[in-house]
Amino acid sequence: MLYPLVVKGQAIGVMIFSLIKNEENVSGDEKKLLERFVDIVGLAVQNSSLYTSVKESAEQLERANEKLKELDKLKDEFVSLASHELRTPMTAIKSYLWMTLKGDAGEINEKQKQYLDRAYMSVDRLIKLVNDMLNISRIESGRLTVNMQKVDIYKITEEVLDEVRPKANEQGVNIVFSPNQTISPVLADADKIKEVIFNLVGNSLKFTPKDGSITITFRLNGEFLETEIKDTGSGISNENLSKLFQKFGMIPESYVMNKTASGTGLGLYICRSIIDIHKGKIWVTSACVGKGASFCFTLKVFNEKDALEFVSSDIKVEVGLVNTQV
Repeated sequence: MLYPLVVKGQAIGVMIFSLIKNEENVSGDEKKLLERFVDIVGLAVQNSSLYTSVKESAEQLERANEKLKELDKLKDEFVSLASHELRTPMTAIKSYLWMTLKGDAGEINEKQKQYLDRAYMSVDRLIKLVNDMLNISRIESGRLTVNMQKVDIYKITEEVLDEVRPKANEQGVNIVFSPNQTISPVLADADKIKEVIFNLVGNSLKFTPKDGSITITFRLNGEFLETEIKDTGSGISNENLSKLFQKFGMIPESYVMNKTASGTGLGLYICRSIIDIHKGKIWVTSACVGKGASFCFTLKVFNEKDALEFVSSDIKVEVGLVNTQV
């Protein structure tokens, strides 16, 4: 007895049953049993085909994913190499512009000084952009190394303010920072945290008008030290607060789109990434537009146990415990 093997409405073969009796002696129940068996075989063949198709698709997806990872790695390597190669000539250009502005190549008239000033500021912005791209490349490829030490964050903040205070004085912005504070040392990479503070203070300086102020304070909160940088600038609307720490987080008609300032939207993203690596938290609050903003971040108060835990984590880290004097 022959039965067609049907899959998805198409006959793909035939099943042959050899019986020990003639067809007229086969009962109706026996014929139904054979038909059900053929249907089950058809379903099995169909499922097998689906499994093979899914398996092939999964293998293709895995190959495509590996290719994407390879391309992503090449992209990171290109960005890193390009950033290094761009930074060297731009630094040289900046240096020669600075020497020309200072009169090392002879006197320049006011019109020339105006053009050179603009060129100098443009090159400076390009160098900052290249540095940001290099940092992001290192962060996202897992190649960012942190040197965890016992760090005096008060001293780091002083160093940052020494750099930005001339610009603040030029803009008529008052920086409030209490001298000679006794602050608990934190577990951190001094250079990376200095970059965070520089970004946050510089960000506040961009959007704080003349006669405004920027206040830096520290608070001990359990085993964490909280640093707050508060300004009287243009503020941020509530719906845009969460967007600030995203990559290229340029928010229309908001704090980061002030017409007097320029930026790439990378600074706050880098700050968040650095604080995340330090296992701290970073956030921003603002009453509303026009009421200023407050940026806060936390770092672990230094202790050797936490320092050693960083060694066992999946972060590329160097820990210094030999000289623990602040």
